[in-house]
Amino acid sequence: MTTCSKLCYRSDNNWFSLRFAQGERGAEPVPLPSASLRENQGHETDRFAAAQPRVGRLINHHHRAYQGGIMARRIFYSFHYKPNSWCASQVRNIGVVEGNQPTTDNDWETITGGGDKVIQKWIDDQLNGRSCTVVLIGKDTAKRKWIDYEIHTSWNNGRGVVGIYIHNLKDSGKNQTTKGANPFSHITMKRDGKSLSSIVKAYDPPYTDSAQVYNYINENLSGWIEEAVKIRAGY
Repeated sequence: MTTCSKLCYRSDNNWFSLRFAQGERGAEPVPLPSASLRENQGHETDRFAAAQPRVGRLINHHHRAYQGGIMARRIFYSFHYKPNSWCASQVRNIGVVEGNQPTTDNDWETITGGGDKVIQKWIDDQLNGRSCTVVLIGKDTAKRKWIDYEIHTSWNNGRGVVGIYIHNLKDSGKNQTTKGANPFSHITMKRDGKSLSSIVKAYDPPYTDSAQVYNYINENLSGWIEEAVKIRAGY
């Protein structure tokens, strides 16, 4: 279990993950483990580079967009890239938060091949200007090294954090997966010894049909984000 001063960083998993981003500057990042984890990361990033089509990453560099006359929040999406990118793109394209425009100008081989410092800097830069981190929870999201880092950094720097289970959204092959563990459960707060999962909400849409899951997320996403921001501000 991870124990935190505000939230300190410790990874129990060496796998590398990437995710879309839309969002707010972190203050001082929590230090990462040393380079002893690099070998396993290299395996993951090599497979990622070989397996992913040339669609690049969808990253939003736009200013805040207006949705129905209300300024939409700028959001950072955190998720296990390789198995969940298709489902994550569905949530990202809902559009109730900052407008979503795809770009393909990121050289991911350079970023992922650059090691911990390059990856960490990319995450920190993508968090710049964001007010909330949305963790999209798939089968193997919990305890992943970089997802943990994004959760810790977001919370430590005052951003809202919320989880959404996406295992019942269909992927590009029309497949669904099984529900994964709560990625906040293994993180503990030093202040009161509580698990972060007792503070941060993780929503599981009450449907198994992918279209109904999507509609449920669509109807509730902006409210969940606002609630997450209020929870963090009140802690």
